[in-house]
Amino acid sequence: MREIFDPPGSTELTVLSYGAGQDSTAIFFKLIHDEKFRARYLKGKLLVIFSDTLNEHRHTYDYLDYIQGICVQYGIEFVWLKPDMGFHPESWSQGLEGHYQKYHVIMSKAMRNKSCTSGLKIQPIYNFLSNYVNTKYLYSMSQPLRKGALKDYAIRYGKVRVLLGISCEESSRRIKTHSNGKWMDLTIEKRYPLVDIKYNRRDCQQYISSLNYKVPFPSNCRFCPFLSPKELLWLYRNHPNDFKNWSNHEANKLRKFAIQQQLRGQNNHTVFGNDLTLDEVLQQAIKEFGHLSDEALSKEKFTHGHCVLSSY
Repeated sequence: MREIFDPPGSTELTVLSYGAGQDSTAIFFKLIHDEKFRARYLKGKLLVIFSDTLNEHRHTYDYLDYIQGICVQYGIEFVWLKPDMGFHPESWSQGLEGHYQKYHVIMSKAMRNKSCTSGLKIQPIYNFLSNYVNTKYLYSMSQPLRKGALKDYAIRYGKVRVLLGISCEESSRRIKTHSNGKWMDLTIEKRYPLVDIKYNRRDCQQYISSLNYKVPFPSNCRFCPFLSPKELLWLYRNHPNDFKNWSNHEANKLRKFAIQQQLRGQNNHTVFGNDLTLDEVLQQAIKEFGHLSDEALSKEKFTHGHCVLSSY
């Protein structure tokens, strides 16, 4: 099947934006095992790209190793983008926690604009793609990050097709195309296969399991503000040092912006955005859910991801 995923002489390119969660993993296995699905969504070479926040869970990193082995088996090119490779924006070049340490900030549920997703997931992938088409298809090695490479590629060979793992229950996250000539509209063909085939998260879990593959946990950062109180309790029980570090980052941020809050009346949001600190939310979670077993909390964590407000 190697030539299926990297046809000799082909200049067409399909990219799977891979999050290592259940949705994008279902697309990955459908491309391998579902011939009709593959005929519908794959054109030319398949390139699988994962962008690392350096704040993923251990089970996510373990699953990435697992997927890389399958990619080798089927001759699929897999790219693992890390912040030190030069494709992440400068302010995010040390990952999520490095960003917190450098700027004494946090991500908050009160912030509807998830700059972390843009800086750590979206921008690195498209920066890499610009470099990739420039060096592989346009043969311009002297300027590997040349702006306009994706436009030149699209003019010569057609748009890059990007498959995005958004389930049918999250279809509102799709970004509509624009008619004002934005570069992405001119160069990228976004496809949402799970929306098209009406797969929800449970469908993805069942499909992966039906092929006797391991089903991954939903992909999300350890310090994601959109986790639930139950998941915060899971983090505290399973990774207490991570919880402590996160709480310290929150305290540093609150101290940094305390003066602006007093003098200018600006909001100084906590992670949960409700004026309760992580420690206070944890105490509430212990009071309400402390009776739950570790197994029950893990089951809760297995059911959903967090980046549900970001649009792609």
